[in-house]
Amino acid sequence: ILKKHEFQGHELNTEKLLDELGDVLWYIVQASVGIGTTLEEVAQHNIAKLRARYPEGFSVDRSVNRKE
Repeated sequence: ILKKHEFQGHELNTEKLLDELGDVLWYIVQASVGIGTTLEEVAQHNIAKLRARYPEGFSVDRSVNRKE
């Protein structure tokens, strides 16, 4: 839906996007449960990863030229 909107000129259908976001959220919750974690732990892990990757805040240049 987002791809069609951004790259193919379709109008953004927010109702369909809401449906799809619900599906994606369900899959994310199930994956989290499957590895024995919570969405809060997933979010905290992501924040820690981004803080380590961009200690001075995000920039396009640092994103493009970052070390893996």
